[in-house]
Amino acid sequence: MNNTLPELSIGSVKNILGVKGKAPYIFQYSNRYSVFDWGAMPDDIPNKGRALAVMANAFFKLVEKPARWKELFEHWPHLKSSFSDDLIFELTMFGLKHHSRGPYHSDGTANKEDKLFDCIGVNPFNVLRPQQGQDGPNYSAYRERPANTLIPLEAIFRFGVPTGSSLPERSGDMAYRECLGLQNVAREGDVFERPLIEFSTKLEALDRYLYPSEALEISGLSPKEYVRLRSIISLLSYLLKYNFEKVGITLWDGKFEFAFGRKMDGEREIVLIDSIGPDELRLSCEGVQLSKEVLRKFYRASEWFQAVKVAKQMLVRKEISQDDWQDYVAIKMNSPAPHLPKDMIDTVDHMYMALANAVLHMIEQEPVFVCMELPEVVSKLREHL
Repeated sequence: MNNTLPELSIGSVKNILGVKGKAPYIFQYSNRYSVFDWGAMPDDIPNKGRALAVMANAFFKLVEKPARWKELFEHWPHLKSSFSDDLIFELTMFGLKHHSRGPYHSDGTANKEDKLFDCIGVNPFNVLRPQQGQDGPNYSAYRERPANTLIPLEAIFRFGVPTGSSLPERSGDMAYRECLGLQNVAREGDVFERPLIEFSTKLEALDRYLYPSEALEISGLSPKEYVRLRSIISLLSYLLKYNFEKVGITLWDGKFEFAFGRKMDGEREIVLIDSIGPDELRLSCEGVQLSKEVLRKFYRASEWFQAVKVAKQMLVRKEISQDDWQDYVAIKMNSPAPHLPKDMIDTVDHMYMALANAVLHMIEQEPVFVCMELPEVVSKLREHL
């Protein structure tokens, strides 16, 4: 194997390797984890990186297969009346387009031989970062309708309101609640008949939830593209919900990222990018969370979390800068990020591996991790939390 490709960026959870502007880029999944926008926390989860890579690859395989979409519409035929015939035809004939090339080595060569891997190859897209102006971030570059470019939105779908959801607080705003189609303030335990969709900023220091008009404005989506994007988000969330139910897991909410591609006729198309896994989804089994929410819940009881909340409020008021807020928490407020207990690390490690085996089962592949079965993981997590 050749040398590892250069690092283009180092994230809190994964690194991006490659040569700028040259396909493929490599997503290298690490054993790091992040909560509450902190960045990398002080511990590693031993098998997390490989579990996330295996799951991401499996989910891309799931969404690209027309047979999986046909199965969804056969199981829930009422969906056909809620979405355009053209989109349903595309999904059942060609699947959903995404940017993944499958497993890769860190040197940029395809990995055809390993069942356990921590890298996938992806087709790169440009990122047009907004320029900071006097009136806030400037997204004017998106009005030029660029293609091969990241859509600067995080798309959030919600089938309900689990513990830890931020929706109840936001839904107290009547105008925002109405744009979501909610009649009442959301409460923990609420379940929705169809996925509720929200958008937040992707390229700003702190995520900012958006009204539909704001999402259109900053992204440069045409009204037609906006309707199509919302339809894809809804149908993709239904596909995941259906397949998780088959393995005994409840899907509550999650987030997707997309890019503008370019079709052969020159028109733009919407492409699924980034990753799908328990760091992007909120899952549960028998009432126990099976996602990064497990870690969030552990830290919510800490003094560090309270300090993080205070610092984020100061950041919004511009009393501290984006570059300084973690140092402010750790040093000025004397609240460094705490370590996880060893038995918690072990249990969360098995959670990621068991989830990866469950996702492989969705696409009819054999498990690759030797770990606790899901019921035992649920039992262990219940003891911790």
